[in-house]
Amino acid sequence: MKKLLALLLFVCTYSSLLAYDDATYVDTTKFIEIDIALPPSPLLNSNIELNGKLTLPNTIGKVTCVILVQGSGPSDYDETISVNKPFRDIAYGLSSNGIAVLRYDKRTYDKRILTDTSIDLKNITVNEESVFDAVNAANFAFSNYADKIDNVYILGHSLGGYVMPRIAKLANNATGFILLAGNARPMEALIKEQLQYMYENFGNTNSWETRQKLNTELERCDKITSRNYTADTPSDSLPLNVPAKYWLDLVDYHPADEFADETRPILFIQGGRDYQVTKTDLEIWRDKLTHNKQGGDNATFVLFEDLNHLMQSGSGIPSPADYGEKKNVDVRVINEIIKFIRK
Repeated sequence: MKKLLALLLFVCTYSSLLAYDDATYVDTTKFIEIDIALPPSPLLNSNIELNGKLTLPNTIGKVTCVILVQGSGPSDYDETISVNKPFRDIAYGLSSNGIAVLRYDKRTYDKRILTDTSIDLKNITVNEESVFDAVNAANFAFSNYADKIDNVYILGHSLGGYVMPRIAKLANNATGFILLAGNARPMEALIKEQLQYMYENFGNTNSWETRQKLNTELERCDKITSRNYTADTPSDSLPLNVPAKYWLDLVDYHPADEFADETRPILFIQGGRDYQVTKTDLEIWRDKLTHNKQGGDNATFVLFEDLNHLMQSGSGIPSPADYGEKKNVDVRVINEIIKFIRK
């Protein structure tokens, strides 16, 4: 796992050094950007502060602040993926319209985690990976910028959306929540679906080796689904070489069920060209939250058929190659978030 983290860290770091063209909806004269150091959460046994940015609008009076929570894997505060920086797009887009945004490096992105003895990578869960830092970021915004920020929304992309119900339970001071391509189904189900999609559309169907690798990973996913593993099961026999404790922590986690009684406003945005988290997940969220005790009044669901997993517009068969093409988060996504917050 450490080798995988190191490789992903190198790729993300290299990509972050490339020149970046901001979207046409960005107006950098309307906000300032401040370097921050997010202190360790009291829920974490770590001394590592996370590098981040706070974009503050040049407006009089207090403003709303949005906390950004990344998807799976190591990720910098821009959520850099190849030549794209979706979190920078969102931060700059919202702050161009009077909304502050706080974003920070994911804990698994920080190189120091590889030598941090206080966090055991063999026993890490989504709490140490994402949840605790997101809650801490909301507290940080309130405690350090109380003169500038009056309420906080938490936005999660992909995995960040998947764990949002956990974040919500701990973030009592949050006003509402935003999920971009947040999966409602278990992670192993999504991995299995993605692998099959990739093989059927882009795999070498004549390659015995490719087929064997696919079957091996599918069997690992089935092992998680059937719970045919223990805390002592080696990570190299589990999906993506992720440790057993990570999977065990999610065994009884059903995010849509856990979010069903949430009374604060929630916005769901999904792309129709997303093959990583699909419209099936949006429908699960919709079904659970529109039949809850609140009658669904607090949940808003938006589907853009032409958007991919990074909230970018496109056409044709979705593929990983799409992420290698420089595009910005679609302006409609920015506008939906603004409308949701202002409403």
